[in-house]
Amino acid sequence: MVEDRSQRGVRPAEPGLGAGSGRVRRAAVFSIGALIFAAQSVLRRIRKVADSASAISAGDLTVRVNDLATDELGTLARAFDRMADTLVKDMAERQKVEHELAHRARHDVLTGLPNRFSFHDALKDALADATPGSVAVLFCDLDEFKTVNDDLGIRRATCSCARSRRDSAEPSPIPTSWPASVATSSWWSLDG
Repeated sequence: MVEDRSQRGVRPAEPGLGAGSGRVRRAAVFSIGALIFAAQSVLRRIRKVADSASAISAGDLTVRVNDLATDELGTLARAFDRMADTLVKDMAERQKVEHELAHRARHDVLTGLPNRFSFHDALKDALADATPGSVAVLFCDLDEFKTVNDDLGIRRATCSCARSRRDSAEPSPIPTSWPASVATSSWWSLDG
């Protein structure tokens, strides 16, 4: 009988009991475990990005993902962090502009004194809380103020007038606790 040399030293394979089947099973179990671990790690990172996005959308701009990985999730996380930083800067700038606009709406641009809207509000408040004779209003209208504006320029003339008005407000015999610029040539003062 002729012996087949290709089969020498090889046992006949039995289903499920081959020599390599234990190694294959261990490798499969290890691979599945590694995949589960990697998936949990990825899911944990995705959850962290999602939680940060939810917090930012709810108005908490202090939350950061802080994922420094160089993969796609790290890139996404850093993008969320940059977005939050930009939102913080934008909100601060917006609040600054809103505060400045509110001030400009109620104060004269040249003199910085309260304007007629502020004066009317202060007068309304003073009259609401007043007893008879406890509120005084003084109105001064400067004739020919245009000549002063023409000589000095409107900005310099108005600021000089406002500065002298503020400087003389305290020592005057008539208490003037609230000077207001109503126009470039008119001044109001309210005490009460």
